[in-house]
Amino acid sequence: RQLAAEAGLLPQHVSDYLHQDDRPTRRDLPAERIGAFEEVCGNTAVSQWVALQSRLTVLEEMQAMRAAA
Repeated sequence: RQLAAEAGLLPQHVSDYLHQDDRPTRRDLPAERIGAFEEVCGNTAVSQWVALQSRLTVLEEMQAMRAAA
């Protein structure tokens, strides 16, 4: 609940974002809320995962991390 409140998200949605299984019925964290989510969590794990999934080069990944900061 605290994470949801601080990141401007709905608590029931946060449960879906963080659930271990990846069923098609689970909600995805909206891209526009990633920065707020990471700020509250104190890391950039989501941005790093997105960069890895998009197979960015190291330079592109560094640029994306700077832009997210």
